[in-house]
Amino acid sequence: MYFFRGGEGRLVKPQALAVSATGIVAVADVEKVDLFGPDGTFLSSVGVSGKEPGELRRPVAVAFGGNGALFVADASNECVNKYNANGGFEGKQVGNIAPLAMAADGEGRVYVLDDIGPRLRVFDENLEPILAAGTEGWDIPALAKSKTMALAGDVLWIQ
Repeated sequence: MYFFRGGEGRLVKPQALAVSATGIVAVADVEKVDLFGPDGTFLSSVGVSGKEPGELRRPVAVAFGGNGALFVADASNECVNKYNANGGFEGKQVGNIAPLAMAADGEGRVYVLDDIGPRLRVFDENLEPILAAGTEGWDIPALAKSKTMALAGDVLWIQ
């Protein structure tokens, strides 16, 4: 797959990517997320430039949920947005978060590394909080310098 600057399906500054269970590739780029088919064919873009819920300024991480939902972490808007499998904004957003990395599992959980709040936040598929680790009282010093994460089966890897 080749990427060129600007235009529909053409990436300017890709930041992260995720692959769905069906082979759809989501690439976080400047102010948008582009979706490509398993063969590299451009399908559509998700999000438009802006500061309102569902809009994007600097997406830094993407993840697909088990039901095909797309989660996009936006560092400049300090939020995570949820989009349906067709790229439509579902009206679900969690704010006041400085996302660095993100992963999602098939059980409906979304994991986010947060640069300013609790270092690890876990949400359900509707972006309702489940867990916040790395807050005062938690002794997880390794999370202080973590910048990336990956999910492999039931194991969440954080580096």
